[in-house]
Amino acid sequence: MKKILLLFALILSLGVSANAQVYYKCTGQNVRVRTAPSLKSSIVQYSGAYGSEGPVMLNKGEIVYSLGVQRNGFAKVAYTGTYNLWEWGWVSLQYLVRAQRCSNCGGKGYFNQRCPECDGAGVHACCDFTGKKRCNRCYGIGYK
Repeated sequence: MKKILLLFALILSLGVSANAQVYYKCTGQNVRVRTAPSLKSSIVQYSGAYGSEGPVMLNKGEIVYSLGVQRNGFAKVAYTGTYNLWEWGWVSLQYLVRAQRCSNCGGKGYFNQRCPECDGAGVHACCDFTGKKRCNRCYGIGYK
């Protein structure tokens, strides 16, 4: 019984490590985020405040994250910003480079200090509703 449990735990840990989060930085301007890993697929549409919507485009320097899924020269990525305007989409790998962990906050995005703008209440976007002081170098993302 112990061997079966050990084998199950090993298989489970291998599955988790295969889906490690990867952060990418966009190197192009107005890079389309697509619904499938193909240049022929449609562009992901965002839903913003007050009913606004439109095509999702990445700009130079924007950070997205991925679970490591790649297909046809595209990476499946998700938005890292405060407001979840879109969830998942596909971006050509020619416009992505691996982002570097922020050396200022160690990749956490925040510090264990109260947000100076909302005094730690976490009720505003100043700290992404965490109540913690946001890193001023990576703007709370943890990667640059």
